[in-house]
Amino acid sequence: MEQLKSVNAGGSTIFSGQTAFQGYAGPVLHTERLKLVPIRPCDYEPYRAFIMSDRARYIGGPFEDEGKAWRTFASMIGHWHMRGFGLGTLNL
Repeated sequence: MEQLKSVNAGGSTIFSGQTAFQGYAGPVLHTERLKLVPIRPCDYEPYRAFIMSDRARYIGGPFEDEGKAWRTFASMIGHWHMRGFGLGTLNL
């Protein structure tokens, strides 16, 4: 089974695990052109790249601390599990 691993610039492991452990936490919405899915662990790398870049300046970023990026991301996943709703990602 494919392994998922995220390592920060200093070489420390932020997250590791099997990609099969994505944890269904909410609805998946489909249209002709896109799919909206709850945030999953495999979405961390694109999120980290975005939130630590200048493109995130209008939503509270950019984050300079990768630990803060990880905690914020993990809280978004946890929100689905604890509250039953939360943010999602678009797949075109």
